[in-house]
Amino acid sequence: MIKEIKSFLTALLFLTRIPCNSLIVDAEKYFDKSTKYFPLVGIIIGSFATIIYYLCHLILPNNVSILISIIATIILTGALHEDGFADCCDGFGSNSNKEKILSVMKDSYLGSYGTLGLILIITLKYITLCNISSTMIPYVLIAGHSISRFFSVSFFYTHNYIRTNDNTSKSSILANKMNHFDFFISFFFAILTILLLGYNYLLVFIILIVIKELIGYYFKRKLDGYTGDCLGAVQQITEVLFYILVLTDLWKYI
Repeated sequence: MIKEIKSFLTALLFLTRIPCNSLIVDAEKYFDKSTKYFPLVGIIIGSFATIIYYLCHLILPNNVSILISIIATIILTGALHEDGFADCCDGFGSNSNKEKILSVMKDSYLGSYGTLGLILIITLKYITLCNISSTMIPYVLIAGHSISRFFSVSFFYTHNYIRTNDNTSKSSILANKMNHFDFFISFFFAILTILLLGYNYLLVFIILIVIKELIGYYFKRKLDGYTGDCLGAVQQITEVLFYILVLTDLWKYI
């Protein structure tokens, strides 16, 4: 039990800026086992976003409350995923070979593609959430943050990490393959949030599985695998696509 608690705290330490360093001084030992708790941390992040949204909504318009909620989650996570997404935009936007793409992604400089990518995806996220019923926002935020982190961490189970000897990459310590049991636990936390919305939202989850595989195929074709930046991109893309799919009410057309 102590080991699992430390694994969870390691996931919390990795994905957020919540000050839990003093509770786990040997976090490196638990990184491999922490990945299964990423969707659970996503639930915590989504719950935080919901609380901020509700508090702001007491005195502010809905759209302003949503924007502040988005800003709050970026602060809470230290823009970890946004940074990876921006690096991927710059890298893949260079339209070069594998070595060049990896070089650009590793560079801390934010280029035009990364800047535009961040502006567009955050704007899309904001506009989409503004068009979702305010009564559904809490469930959608919690599910979106959890599910997107499941699809991100699922790459540890389904794909190959290509920068295992790069000690400068924060996720290189998580590059070991996820075992079946840990994958199931991760899946359980994600699917639980879908059930909060309703069984019909399983269709959204299935569509996202297909999209995740397409993204994985693209990474494999371009890079022969994935990097830590790719995981951030997957999280951002699947989160905003989840909101869009919820907004479309696809099951009404079946």
